[in-house]
Amino acid sequence: MARIPNPGNQIGDFRPGMELEDVFSVYLFESSHDPSRANPLKVISQAQQLALSTCARQSHGKLWCGSCHDPHEKPANPRTYFKARCLACHPSELARHQKPADDCIGCHMPARPARDGGHTAFTDHHISRRPVSETALDNAPERLVAWHEPPAAFVKRNLGLADIEVGRQLKSAPHMLEALRLLTACQRDFPYDPAVSTGIGRVLLGMKRNSEAAASFARAAQVEPEVASHYLDQGFAWKAANEQEKAIENFEKALQLDPLLEPAYRELAGLYSKRGFPVKARDTWTRYLRAFPGSIEAQMAVRTTAAMRP
Repeated sequence: MARIPNPGNQIGDFRPGMELEDVFSVYLFESSHDPSRANPLKVISQAQQLALSTCARQSHGKLWCGSCHDPHEKPANPRTYFKARCLACHPSELARHQKPADDCIGCHMPARPARDGGHTAFTDHHISRRPVSETALDNAPERLVAWHEPPAAFVKRNLGLADIEVGRQLKSAPHMLEALRLLTACQRDFPYDPAVSTGIGRVLLGMKRNSEAAASFARAAQVEPEVASHYLDQGFAWKAANEQEKAIENFEKALQLDPLLEPAYRELAGLYSKRGFPVKARDTWTRYLRAFPGSIEAQMAVRTTAAMRP
C-alpha cells in the first residue's frame, strides 16, 4: 500500500471531517477491489479484507467488526466464542459440513504472515470458504489502483509516485517503469513539483541514466533549495556517474543543511579517501562522530584515518 500526498500537502495535513482525497490518495493492489482474487495480508487491511468477504457483502452492510468482536471482553475460549458467532448466521452450513470442527476461524480465517509487519502474523479477515495458499498470495497481481480516485488533475501524478514507492519496496522493475511513463506524461503539468522531479530521478538512477537523474534531482532542489535530501540524491547520482567532484559538492551541501544525514558522511569520507585526501576523510569522520558520538563505525574510522599520512 502507498499513501501519496497531493501537491503542497503532507499526510499530517488531514483533519477529521475533511475529504481524504483532498489531502492524499491511498493506493492498493488491484485485487483489493476484487473479492475473487487473492491479495497479500497487510497489517492495516483487516477492515478492507472483511469488506471484501462474501459474508460482509451479502449482509447488506449489517456485518461489521463489532458483529464478531466484543471490544469490552476478551474471550476465554476463542474457538467456541467465535464458533458461536459463525453459527448465528451459518447453522445449516455447519450441519452439512463434511468434517465438523470447533475451530471455524482456524480454517476459514487463518493467521498469515503480514507482508509489511516484520515477524508478525495477522488473521485473514477475508473469511474464505476455501482459503488460498501462501503461494497464491505471493503471486498477487502487481497493478496499483486508487482506493478512491484523487482529483482528476492528480491521477497520473499520484499513481506514478505510488508505483515508485511500491516499486522500491518490492524491487519491482515493472512498477518503476510504469512510474516513469506516468510521471513523464504529466511532468509538464507539474514543472515546480519536487515530488515529480525526485520520482523521475529515482527511476532514472535505477536505470543507470545517472546524469539525467542528477539533473532531475537538481530541478527539485531549485524549487526547494533548503531541503537537504535533494542534494543527497544528487550526490548519489553524480557518484554513480563517476563525477566525484560534483558528488562531493552535493554531499557537503546536504550536510550543511542537515548535519544528521548519516549516509552523506559515509559517502564523503569514502570519496575523499578514494581521491587521496586522508585529512579531509579524517575530518569528515570527525564531523560524523561529533554528530553521532555513539557511532562505533565513526570512532574506529577516526582512529584508522589518524594513523594515515597526509
